[in-house]
Amino acid sequence: MSLKKKPNTEGSTRNFITRTQAIRRLQVSLRDFQRLCIIKGVYPRDVTRGGTVTSKGVNRRKLKKDKVYYHVNDIRSLASGDLLSKFRDISSHLRRFKRLVERGELYDAKLKVKTKPRYSLAPIVKERCPSLVSALEDMDDAVSTISAVAALAGDESRGLNPSLVLKCSTQLNHFLKYVSDTGCLKKTFISIKGFYFQAVILGVNVTWIIPHAFSQNLPDEVDFNVIATFVEYYLELVKLVNYKLYLMSNIAYPPKFKKGLEDHGDDFYNMELSRVAEEEGLFSNLKFYVSREVPRGPTALVLLSAGGTLVDDEKEATHVIMDKPLKEKRFNCLYLQPQYVFDSLNCNMLLPTNQYAVGSKLPHHLSPFTKNRVEQTDGGQPRAGWPRYVLFQFLNADSTLEKAEEDTSMKQLEVLREELNPELKKLRKSLMPKKHKRLLSKIEFAKQRKQEQAKKLASRKAT
Repeated sequence: MSLKKKPNTEGSTRNFITRTQAIRRLQVSLRDFQRLCIIKGVYPRDVTRGGTVTSKGVNRRKLKKDKVYYHVNDIRSLASGDLLSKFRDISSHLRRFKRLVERGELYDAKLKVKTKPRYSLAPIVKERCPSLVSALEDMDDAVSTISAVAALAGDESRGLNPSLVLKCSTQLNHFLKYVSDTGCLKKTFISIKGFYFQAVILGVNVTWIIPHAFSQNLPDEVDFNVIATFVEYYLELVKLVNYKLYLMSNIAYPPKFKKGLEDHGDDFYNMELSRVAEEEGLFSNLKFYVSREVPRGPTALVLLSAGGTLVDDEKEATHVIMDKPLKEKRFNCLYLQPQYVFDSLNCNMLLPTNQYAVGSKLPHHLSPFTKNRVEQTDGGQPRAGWPRYVLFQFLNADSTLEKAEEDTSMKQLEVLREELNPELKKLRKSLMPKKHKRLLSKIEFAKQRKQEQAKKLASRKAT
């Protein structure tokens, strides 16, 4: 006689358990379970997508849609390591601390705070990101999150510790310092949400956003305890990546501040410069003075990454970046609006300054992250990645040729038009939307087929 099978020990449904069953198995609170899942990167499984998962016979079981399910292997990974035992020690330590406070033994309670169990997330970061390249692929969310938290005001009653905000600001400035020293910044864009940046580090595109410097209020509907857990992991990730990148570039870590600027905040532009870029930057040999009304952090990041020099005295500058009406003007200096810095970096060239002078109407600030870019061409044509307002100079070549008619002969103009027209057609076609581009290709194909048929008829008549 065979043994009776236990239910839910075979089939596909045995691989999933509910959140309540997982908490009972791990013997932790709901809050600690959420923290474990965030730090170790464990997420619920959508088991009912594409139909219900069931098993036959004694293992018959239906997974319901209104419950949260986790994979058994994910729960086993949560149980492995020292983090779970540390969380249990912290919860028991907290119970003892509360007991001392209720008894009125405040002196012993203060001593108890000093003996709080500590844990390190470095092994978990190395487990989730075994190589530096894999860690850089996760830097998008990490840098964006710590930059958002660094712009907030700390409030312990809401679960956002001021010391955590200070750590976010420190690690963010260390990362921006590396980007400015190595000159790896490639794209930038100013939007309503903030300043978008993209740097190429070890062949990996790292994109992040820095919010505008406004006074922020903590919304009531946001649970900052959950955000603090994400920030705790991201801080350890950014810290390890910063240390490794500084070590590979032969830059001292942590970076030191300039003499006399130790009390001016932990901004990266107050730290000692250690330019290690292999190529000269776009703004090399140029000195910039950034006015007060201009966001100094994002502007300084673009300038320093492109090889520019920041000066504190306006008289020493060759370019003054300002965003207010000009009262006094020096003739040996250019007064420009901040958009000039960002557009020049996106185009990888020094744009004409007359369009960006203080008081003039600015051209459209277009995103370099869009897909409708122009391919690189030969013969001095636009390079790949130029925005549209630069390409208009090439697309409106007919108007420039009409102006040149006064100085050149008609034969030279006809030769120039014949040389530019095929390339202008390609440029215009590359800027079209997909729908219009397909329609144009159909029209060109029909026209070409008619021409071929006409040639065939002409050849038949000739024979």
